[in-house]
Amino acid sequence: MGYSFPIGIPLLLDPLLLVAMVMGRGRWWGLAVQGVYLLIVAVFFWVAVSRSQFEKVRAKVPDLQRANWVMNWMFFFVILPLLLWAFFGLRPMLDIKLPAPQWRG
Repeated sequence: MGYSFPIGIPLLLDPLLLVAMVMGRGRWWGLAVQGVYLLIVAVFFWVAVSRSQFEKVRAKVPDLQRANWVMNWMFFFVILPLLLWAFFGLRPMLDIKLPAPQWRG
């Protein structure tokens, strides 16, 4: 049996933190939630690029390839959460208005 990624993080923790982030807009604890969210993303980035973490798991699962390891960790635990943060955390915090489409006719 292969290595099992901690899929509960993107399925449970990320949505809960995103809901708390939306509820905390304009409050100090909303910024604290964003800090916790970004700290979690930073830890997962470190795990994705850390050769020592990969080697620990590879010792138990010899079939695991480094490219697969990095792609899975970066996509599910770094890139996707950062995109969600940019939409639900950064954009409202900076009050960025998306331009309305202009129709030419």
